[in-house]
Amino acid sequence: MIGYRRGMLTDGWFGWAGRSGMMLSDGYFWARRDGGYNFYLGRFGPSDIDLAHPAAACGSRRSEFQVPVALAAGDHFLAVTAISRFGRESAEHRWLRVRIDAEGGGAAVPAAVENLSWELSDGGRVMLRWEYPMRPGWPAPAEFRIYYAQADQPMAFDQPYACVPYRRSAWRYVWDGMGVAGHFAQRFAVRAATAAGVDDGSTRTIVAGSDDRPPGSIAFDARTV
Repeated sequence: MIGYRRGMLTDGWFGWAGRSGMMLSDGYFWARRDGGYNFYLGRFGPSDIDLAHPAAACGSRRSEFQVPVALAAGDHFLAVTAISRFGRESAEHRWLRVRIDAEGGGAAVPAAVENLSWELSDGGRVMLRWEYPMRPGWPAPAEFRIYYAQADQPMAFDQPYACVPYRRSAWRYVWDGMGVAGHFAQRFAVRAATAAGVDDGSTRTIVAGSDDRPPGSIAFDARTV
């Protein structure tokens, strides 16, 4: 343990304790001599993580840690920062998305797919393309679930239309349409899902397909003549 002179803690050397305006009461500040990690929580997204107030902390010798906070059912965002042996907190942080079920069990949520696009095949089917670069520390998906609906209908995310297996050596994927014709407009979505059935929860969709209806007639207005 290290002793310091009495005075106000500063942000640069004492992290969240300095930001909160804490002072040295007895002339000593008992820092974590071996460093460690601070954990922060957010409810509605990465930008909602409260990096000013840690929910928990542990020493540097821990390879795993249970955050002693009861979380409600739903998705939560957990961030971690490193603390040096001098008590200085890292400026950057890593975060994960965790889903809590009604029984209090939790599972990590995979990252969402990227760069989802479509094109028409020679046979007139809609082909979907997307990318999935793995993020270090995130759970790997077991499959990608394809959803589709008519352009004016709600998407049934509880009923995937098709699945594409995840391949560890690949980060570009194609779905060949499997009989879905592209002669009318329709919406598609792709979600990554783990072997435990936890999907990324994305609601992003794209509209695909061609409109082969004839153009409407031109209305004649005598007032413009």
